[in-house]
Amino acid sequence: MKPIYLTKRFVESHNKAVNAYLTLNEDAIILDVNHPATVLLSQTDSDLIGKKLAIFIHSADRKKFHINHKYLLGGHRGKKWKVRIKQPLGGYICFDILGISILNDNQSFDVLIEIINKHQQVDQSINLLNKQLKSRIMSHIACLKKNHWQLKQRNTELVNIKQELANKNAVLDSIFNATIEGIVTINQWGTIISTNKAMTTLFGYQQQELIGANISILVPSLHKKQHDYYIKKYLETNISHIIGKVREIEGQCKNGSLLPLDLSIAEFEINRQQYFTGILRDISERKQKEIKDKEHLAELAHVTRLGLMGEVASGIAHEVNQPLTAIGAYTQTCLDLVNNKTCDLSILTEILQKIKKQSIRAGQIIHQLRNLVSSKNTKKSETDINTLITDAVDLCKFDSKQADIIIKYKLASNLPNLFIDAVQIEQVLLNLIKNAFDVLHQIPNHKQRLLEIQTYLTHDHNIEVRIKDFGPGLDEAEQANIFIPFYTSKKTGMGMGLSISRSIVEAHGGILRFNSKKGFGTTFYFILPIGEEVDN
Repeated sequence: MKPIYLTKRFVESHNKAVNAYLTLNEDAIILDVNHPATVLLSQTDSDLIGKKLAIFIHSADRKKFHINHKYLLGGHRGKKWKVRIKQPLGGYICFDILGISILNDNQSFDVLIEIINKHQQVDQSINLLNKQLKSRIMSHIACLKKNHWQLKQRNTELVNIKQELANKNAVLDSIFNATIEGIVTINQWGTIISTNKAMTTLFGYQQQELIGANISILVPSLHKKQHDYYIKKYLETNISHIIGKVREIEGQCKNGSLLPLDLSIAEFEINRQQYFTGILRDISERKQKEIKDKEHLAELAHVTRLGLMGEVASGIAHEVNQPLTAIGAYTQTCLDLVNNKTCDLSILTEILQKIKKQSIRAGQIIHQLRNLVSSKNTKKSETDINTLITDAVDLCKFDSKQADIIIKYKLASNLPNLFIDAVQIEQVLLNLIKNAFDVLHQIPNHKQRLLEIQTYLTHDHNIEVRIKDFGPGLDEAEQANIFIPFYTSKKTGMGMGLSISRSIVEAHGGILRFNSKKGFGTTFYFILPIGEEVDN
C-alpha cells in the first residue's frame, strides 16, 4: 500500500479546525500545534512546542503510543487508536487518535497526530469536569457548614460567657459598692482609676471628683509630696514594707479634716502595667475607744497605787517610826546634856548629827511614798531616746569616775522619736544605771567594771533599750523577787525603784524585763512603742 505523504503547508491548513492537531518529530517531540490542541492540553503554544506528547498520555497507554509513532515514521498509512489524555483539573479522558506520516522539508517523515473531538468525548470531558466541580463545591459547602456550625457554637459559648461575666460583675459591683470599707485603685503614676461608693462617705468627695485625680488628694499635706516618690521608689526597687500588710494612717477629707484609717494594699499587673488597690477602714470609733480605755486604765492604775499604799501603810509606818523614835531618843539625850552643867559639846554635836541623819532617812521614806501615789498626769513629747540616755549618763559621771566604771555605748542610728514623758523615762534610766553601779561596786578594784548600754529597733518596729552590767549576776531567789515592792538586796535600799520603774514603762505601753545568769552579769531591758501609743 502506497504511503500518504503530506506537506507542512497541509498542517497549517488545520489551524482553524475543530479537532486538535500536533506535529511530532522522530523523537515524538511536538513541533507544531493548532489552537484546539492548546485548549485540550491547557497549555500555550510556547509551552507545548519542544515537549514530548507522551507526558500528557496515561502511563499505561505510552508503550502503544510509541509503537504506533515508530510505525508512522516508516512512512506507512495512517494509524488510528485510542489513548487516555490527562485533563487540566486532574483525571484522564479517552480520545480517538489518528496518526498520519507527513514529509518534512528534509525529505524525512514527521507524524501528524489528530485528536478527534467527538461529542461523546466532549460530553465525557464536561461530565468529568462537572463531577469534579460538583465534588469541590460539595466539599466547600460541607466545610462552610462545619465552620458555620462551629462559629454558631462558639457564638453561643461567647454569649453564655458574656452573660456569666455580666452576672459576676453585677455581684462584684454590688459587693464592691455595699462594703463599708473604702476601695480605691490607682495606676503606677498614682492616678485614681476607680473607687467605690464608700469613698464618698469617708472623704466627702464624689466619685467623679476622684477618678483621674492623683491619690495625694487623700493624703495629709505633710505627706503629699512624698507619696509619688514612695511609688516610684517601690517600682524601681520592688521593696515594700506595706504591701500585703495592715498599717494605720491618716487620710485627709474634702473639708480638710483628718481621718484615722487602717490601710491594706494589694498589687496586680495588667498588660505589663502595675496597679495598686487600697482598702481603707475608718477606725475613728476604735481610736476613741482606745483613748477612753487608756484613760480608764490610767484611773485604775492610780487607784491601784492608792490601794497598794493601803496595804503597805503599816510597813511604811514601821520604816518611818524607826527614825522618828531614834530622833525622839536622841533629842531627850540632848536635853539631858543641856540641863547638865558639865555638858560635853563634842558629845552633843555627835548626837545632833545622828538626829540629822535619822531625819534625812525619814524624809527619803516619805519622798518615795509620795512618788508612788503622785498624780497620774504626764507631759509627753517627741523624744530621741539616744539623747535621753546620754543625758542620764552625764548625771552619773561623777559616780562612774569615783567607782572606776567604764560605760560603753551601742546606740542604733536613725531611730525614730518616741512619744513619752521624758522625765519619767529618764528616772527609769537613772534607776537602772545606778542599780548597775551598785552591782559593779561588788567587783574588786583590780578587775574591770564595765557597763554597756544598747538601743536598737525591734522586728515589730518598737525601740528596745538594754542596760547590761558585767557583774556577779542574780541568784534564783533574787530573780524571783526582784520586782516585788520593798524587796531589796541593798542595806540602805527601800526596794521600790524597780517596781516604780516597771509601772512607768507599762504606763507608756511598754514592758520592763531582765536576763541574768550567776557569774555572767545582769541585763535589764525595756521596750517602748513608737508614736503616740499610750495617753495617760
